[in-house]
Amino acid sequence: MYGATQSTKSTLTIELRRGAFQVDSSHWLALISPFAPLKSKDFWLSTGKCIMPSTSESAEYTLVNRLAALRALLRRGDLDKAQIKRRLPGWYPPEASDAANDRRFRRDVKALRALGDQIKYDHLTQTYHLESPAHLDLTDDDVDTLAVIRESFEAAGPKADEAHELLEKIVQALPEAQGERFYRKPPLAVNLKPAADYRPHYATLRALEKSITRKQLIRFRYQSLDGSEPGVHRRVEPYELQFFDRHFYLVGYSSEADNVVEFRVDRIAELEPLPTRVGARKRRRTVRFKYRLGNRIARLGVSERFLNQRVSHWQDGDAYVDAEGYSDFRILQDLLRYGEQAELLEPLDLRAKMRAVVRQMWGMYE
Repeated sequence: MYGATQSTKSTLTIELRRGAFQVDSSHWLALISPFAPLKSKDFWLSTGKCIMPSTSESAEYTLVNRLAALRALLRRGDLDKAQIKRRLPGWYPPEASDAANDRRFRRDVKALRALGDQIKYDHLTQTYHLESPAHLDLTDDDVDTLAVIRESFEAAGPKADEAHELLEKIVQALPEAQGERFYRKPPLAVNLKPAADYRPHYATLRALEKSITRKQLIRFRYQSLDGSEPGVHRRVEPYELQFFDRHFYLVGYSSEADNVVEFRVDRIAELEPLPTRVGARKRRRTVRFKYRLGNRIARLGVSERFLNQRVSHWQDGDAYVDAEGYSDFRILQDLLRYGEQAELLEPLDLRAKMRAVVRQMWGMYE
């Protein structure tokens, strides 16, 4: 029979009929944690299929995998012994005798109970029921929301792998019907796919996260849009990482710019943390401007694209908007999205910049 006792902080003793051996903590901790990820190719997968165990595995690893597979299956609903053996043929092989599989199954149930799982047997239905702290009482709307989150994270984006691993931990604790619902393609799509492949820049993102958390100043080279040699920003106070316009940006104070500015992460190179700590967060300067929005769009309402917007409607249906933006570049880019329906009015120097952009565009289409 099985018994389980924790012998040290790093091992768990699994007592067998023929003796005992100790399981490494990296294995048994996966069983003790009710939300443990089932990463091994030999675990019970969310698709409901079980891959055959490897013949090269150690006895302890095979046992841990088999117990994890049984637990994952019972999480999905009540089953009788015959159903369990059919669903896990890799662990209870059909070619083995019924008596051998029954003995193995009974020992596995005892081992899971020793590890803390509450497995109950219903004599009336002859089924096994897992009352586990891993059970989640989620509604179908909750599961649909999780599916939207799953679809929102693309493989090329930061935190995508972590997000999918977290969702897999959750779905393993769902009943089978809700698990199947989770994998349906949701009708709602929230696009978080970056416009560029950020996988080559994961190290930069992780380094920036550490510096922000530790409140460390940083220095780096930054490639500007004009194609010149990358400029050096010697002292940058990193505040946060943001995702907008389908790119990742570092927002921080640059001593060279003497302002809080945005740096696109994929253009940052030679990042180096400095021993100096970041002080109080500096206020970001803004640019106040005014623009007119044509009645074709304004009659349906004015989107809040800018900071501190104040909108006034005229009798002709046009809207006049006073607002603030973080930079000339951002203001021009956002207004250009309105096409001919938006006219930048003030300040005059920013209006002149818009005129130069429009003239250059006109020259391309003449």
